[in-house]
Amino acid sequence: MTITTEALASLQPFAHKPQLLTENGYEFVHLPKLKVAVAREIHVRDALLCPREIHGYLTRLFLSETISGRGQNWNRFMFFARAWYSPSWQGVEATLPLPQMLLAHLDAYR
Repeated sequence: MTITTEALASLQPFAHKPQLLTENGYEFVHLPKLKVAVAREIHVRDALLCPREIHGYLTRLFLSETISGRGQNWNRFMFFARAWYSPSWQGVEATLPLPQMLLAHLDAYR
């Protein structure tokens, strides 16, 4: 999947200036200062959305920090010389448009 300019623009309601980044053949969408709603609290995290299979998951959302008490089995990954964290959250299809893919991943924190 090649991420188009239009697909990146579709994520602007979620994060200011989404940006395409590539490492080791994987395309990621960098979502700076993504707001993650947890109960009545908003957590702000930088995020990386990988819209294709990675580490045995169909798609994956990585955050700059974990969210205490949310998500299960958090793991630490290194991308772009920085630590990123992701819980175990399966089943988010790569065929979804990027905004729906992101929202499906954010369901892990409800």
